[in-house]
Amino acid sequence: MPVWAARGLSLAKPELRPLRALLGKNLDATSEKVQRLLVWKPRPVEDTITETAESLLALVAAEAGHSTA
Repeated sequence: MPVWAARGLSLAKPELRPLRALLGKNLDATSEKVQRLLVWKPRPVEDTITETAESLLALVAAEAGHSTA
């Protein structure tokens, strides 16, 4: 959405007004600094997604009264 359109929408929708100050600003963020300062490496995204899915399946099974062993 163009910034001008978002500004106009924020005039019509009061709940969007606090976001006007952020429009047009670069809010990109990376983990480069923490990786450099703490010698830290993030987990691979594939592992994170797989383990999250496994955890959710185990939760659903536990709620249904089944085990996932």
